[in-house]
Amino acid sequence: MTVSSWENTVAPSEPHYRRIIREIREQITSGALAPGQKLPTTKELAAQYGVSTPTVRQAITILTESGVLVGHQGLAVRVAPEAGPQL
Repeated sequence: MTVSSWENTVAPSEPHYRRIIREIREQITSGALAPGQKLPTTKELAAQYGVSTPTVRQAITILTESGVLVGHQGLAVRVAPEAGPQL
C-alpha cells in the first residue's frame, strides 16, 4: 500500500478543539463538572489535553457561545448554572 492510498483509507481524526468540547460536555453530563464549577485555566487545559492554548480557547469560545460555559478568558470560566445532564 502506498502512502497516498493509505491516507485515503484512514478516516480523518477528530480535531483537538472538538475533542475538548466533547469531553467537557461529557464531564458536565456525568456530573464530574457541576453547574457553577470553575474550569482549570487555559494553560492547565492545554497541558492536560496536549494542545496549544489557542486550541483550548477555541473550544472554550464555542462552549461559551452555546451557553454551556459562562465567563471570559482572563477571568474564571465556569459551567453555566443551567448546564447539566440534558447536554
